[in-house]
Amino acid sequence: MINLDFSADGRVLGVEMLDARGKLPRFLLDGAERIDRPARGKDFRRVTAAKETFNGSEIKLFDVVTEGERLIEFRDRAWREDAAVLVLPVPRGSSWTDATVTINPSRGAVPVAFLAWAREIAKLRMTRK
Repeated sequence: MINLDFSADGRVLGVEMLDARGKLPRFLLDGAERIDRPARGKDFRRVTAAKETFNGSEIKLFDVVTEGERLIEFRDRAWREDAAVLVLPVPRGSSWTDATVTINPSRGAVPVAFLAWAREIAKLRMTRK
């Protein structure tokens, strides 16, 4: 899956690719900035990592706040440590009701219980004052 971020005038600001290591040549990966690490670009504001537990599995969360959105990425080490199972983004200036869910197509089916759990975790983190 590929997500493109555009400026108001239609220029591409960023490209996010799930499972990029399996799709791109090494020279492109070497020049890329990862969203799970603080980036140098002006668009990135904060990246916070945390761990939660779902049914005995350790789930890594990356809470990314940028100029254009806030997103929570969920990674399950039992599946793959280097790829998100799903991402819940909310556009900047919007409310929680504008949140969407992006599921990694390489993951296949995601249990509804995991999706409901991830939604609640993301909602708690994003609505915290």
